[in-house]
Amino acid sequence: MDTWKAMLGNQVLVSAVVGWTVAQVLKTLIDFALNKSFNAERLVGSGGMPSSHSATVCGLTTAAGLKYGAGSFEFAISFILSMVVMYDAVGVRQETGKQARLLNSILLENPLKLSGEVLQQKLKEYVGHTPIQVFAGAVLGIILALVINNFPLEEPMSIFNYVNWFFMYSFLGYLLECIVLTIEYKKPVVDRGFGHGPFCIIYGFGAVGACLLLSPLSDHPVELYTASMTMATTMELITANVMIRLFGSFWWDYSHKPFNYRGIICLESSLAWGLLGLFFFYYLDGWVRTAVGYIPGRISAVMAVALTLFYLCDFFGASVCVLVCRKAEKMKNAKRQ
Repeated sequence: MDTWKAMLGNQVLVSAVVGWTVAQVLKTLIDFALNKSFNAERLVGSGGMPSSHSATVCGLTTAAGLKYGAGSFEFAISFILSMVVMYDAVGVRQETGKQARLLNSILLENPLKLSGEVLQQKLKEYVGHTPIQVFAGAVLGIILALVINNFPLEEPMSIFNYVNWFFMYSFLGYLLECIVLTIEYKKPVVDRGFGHGPFCIIYGFGAVGACLLLSPLSDHPVELYTASMTMATTMELITANVMIRLFGSFWWDYSHKPFNYRGIICLESSLAWGLLGLFFFYYLDGWVRTAVGYIPGRISAVMAVALTLFYLCDFFGASVCVLVCRKAEKMKNAKRQ
């Protein structure tokens, strides 16, 4: 347990691991958006946008520079490693991917009349990166390392507590949405999550973003209000556009409210997000952390794993259902025409 605590408190290691993880998730989502199908290999595979190799080494280098200084031995080693990895990604590895695509196309035509076993051995095409993919990964790694530098890694909360803390806010966000919409529509509203579970994870990510980005403003209410309003409104705008890209629609509508933009954001909700940010820092987060801290260690671990597995299954199941229904609707409309 002490080893795990030491590793979780190692800012340099955490920055590198988070850089790789976030990059892999982003490239999976981008691949899903482009190809309209989920490819699990993208979660661990190389190649694609953004470069997880670049995100990892740039997160490592940035964190080393912040912790030990630009004149340190640690920063020098990390910097040289980053240059080698990124040069290799756009050089040898990118050319390897190009050759693999060319050879696969030749094998598909089979002009040499090769045997079936040889033809079944398709070469891996996702190997290297384009310069823009490497640049995007590098920027992502640097930003994440800068954010993590302000994150209190030494707090007495385990990784399982943080997962439960995330889902607690997702659940509270779900309740908030249901209550507000029930009052507004004057009828019960209970279906506010993306899947079947009672979670709106945009609130969980909002809580994470608030802790990472807005904590330095917690002693300045006016700046905190403005930053909370801006961050939450930006999250709404980005989330809605991602959902439109993936599923053809988004799960809320402000078109009936004044000063709205395409029904995605509106002045009323933006002002409310600012107030919610103040409530989060001055009251709510202390209560939630205390409640999560009361959960015994083993129970906390089981809850965290169970909630994560449940939500992942729920999310991907709901995604498949939405895509299938959307495809069926397109086919139906095509037949009518």
